[in-house]
Amino acid sequence: MDIEEIQRALNIMDDNGLSELFLQIGDTALMLKRDLPVQEELTACICEEPADVEAQPAETLSETSINAGMVGVLHLTDKHGLPIVTVGGRVSKGQTVCVIEAMKIRHDIKSVHNGVVSEIITQDGVPVEYGQPLMIIKREG
Repeated sequence: MDIEEIQRALNIMDDNGLSELFLQIGDTALMLKRDLPVQEELTACICEEPADVEAQPAETLSETSINAGMVGVLHLTDKHGLPIVTVGGRVSKGQTVCVIEAMKIRHDIKSVHNGVVSEIITQDGVPVEYGQPLMIIKREG
């Protein structure tokens, strides 16, 4: 691992607001950690749910969000530039619905349900954060 690879890892941390990053190349492993400043706006915000709204268990919801499982760049098209999925298109459990590229490695993001893509929330080629919603699938069966 050379200084350029370490600098790229630091840039990824800066660009994505990460406090930790683990990187392994061959037999060399690197763990980068830093303290991020606490944002008072976020810690002071307490949101209350209205008393007349009844929570619905997740198992009965008809739509589900597919979220980013990692930080990286989102790709909604395949290697040939064709859309992987489109709004209104059917998806099967285990089908790749998008790709997140991190450290020049492409990671397939797969649907966990059968259904229809009802909304694509993010755009192709943009950086995404861990847990960020990417698309909504209206579940079937």
